[in-house]
Amino acid sequence: MIPNFIPKDLVKAMRTDARNLFEAGYFQPDGLTNTALSKKEQGFSGKADRQTFRGGADWLLDVGDYDSRLEFRNIMHKIKDQLASELKRPSLKSEGERRHEITYNWYEPGAKLGRHLDEHHEETKGVKVSV
Repeated sequence: MIPNFIPKDLVKAMRTDARNLFEAGYFQPDGLTNTALSKKEQGFSGKADRQTFRGGADWLLDVGDYDSRLEFRNIMHKIKDQLASELKRPSLKSEGERRHEITYNWYEPGAKLGRHLDEHHEETKGVKVSV
């Protein structure tokens, strides 16, 4: 663990950004999705489920404190690139195909995200079989 690898002033700015974006209505109820049903049909609500701000491609929608999100994204890209190299896991690399999502998540008191398994990296998906 590397303490304070994200500067305290950046953390503070991002917290303020998230609150401002939430208050401006940029967060949407989100959770596990059944692609056969719309979110409305699945019954998501801001009080019971997490709410997210995805911010468009690569989390950089030009609203709120864009500069702080860009600074954070750049820190995370450097970390992912270092991990990809040192752990010999090229799918962690931040360049090329968009593989990683960054979001702000907001939970009202009592809201939750149900148990689930994220499956983002190719090496975690098991053996590929061609038919």
